[in-house]
Amino acid sequence: MDGRTLKAVKHRHWVLSQMKKKNEIDGAVDRNNWSRKQPVSILPEEKEAIKEAVRIYGEKSWERVAEHVAKAVGTTRAAPLVSQIWFYGLCPKTQSAPRWNEERNSRLKALVKEHGRDSVFLSYKFFPEYPPPFLSRLMARLGSKHENSDPRLFRSRSPDALIYKGKTSQDK
Repeated sequence: MDGRTLKAVKHRHWVLSQMKKKNEIDGAVDRNNWSRKQPVSILPEEKEAIKEAVRIYGEKSWERVAEHVAKAVGTTRAAPLVSQIWFYGLCPKTQSAPRWNEERNSRLKALVKEHGRDSVFLSYKFFPEYPPPFLSRLMARLGSKHENSDPRLFRSRSPDALIYKGKTSQDK
């Protein structure tokens, strides 16, 4: 099981079955090679379609946003993936937020001990410049070796494509 719990494996297979039912992936996908860590390449047309759909439907109805993007561009994405693309790459609030650092991280740790892990409360009360999903990801990283790094920084498969604030080094 590659270090995953039985619950995680069952959930992964359930998600795959739901995606197959909705025809979001074709039947030729080898479920043993499917990984949630595979990088997602986003077309510029998709970015514009997501921005337009969020403007129309808001940040709550991700199923509608995903359907709108599928109709506009022709690529089908699962609703949770569309929300991640929005919150970690396209959301103006996330893009304009200052970079995460050790000082903010230690403050977040103290606030989590005092108030719990409610990302909506922490976002609106103590970190208004960051959206709640951003804080959720940061809280999930607490205690790991990546806890002080900014979650907007991640690498795609090509080592020279650093993605930050919705732009890659290849988009220049």
